[in-house]
Amino acid sequence: MWGMSCSDGIKSGFRHGSGWSGPAHEEDRMPERKVTVVAEVGLHARPAATFVRAATKAPMDVTVAKVPGGDPINAKSILQILALDVRQDETIVIKAEGKGADEVLDELAKIAGSP
Repeated sequence: MWGMSCSDGIKSGFRHGSGWSGPAHEEDRMPERKVTVVAEVGLHARPAATFVRAATKAPMDVTVAKVPGGDPINAKSILQILALDVRQDETIVIKAEGKGADEVLDELAKIAGSP
């Protein structure tokens, strides 16, 4: 276990402070939506502004990452969304956790998946 960071332990199924408890349960996972961006401009300009406005209204943290393997960024930051450089036909994963997360994710997925 030495040499592992806390995040490595979480990714591998360890829970901080509790030792091995088996793989994380489905209900323990953060809600997410995978969306293919269909707008010709990608998630840029107006679609990005609309997306960020909706994310900013959410009472919880919301992240976005490119799929596969992109690092999650703050969905409430227009600069981070633009820097993500999501283009047409690329897939993103949107995550949020907390009361109302599913509704927020549905709205953001609808925006990101709109032409």
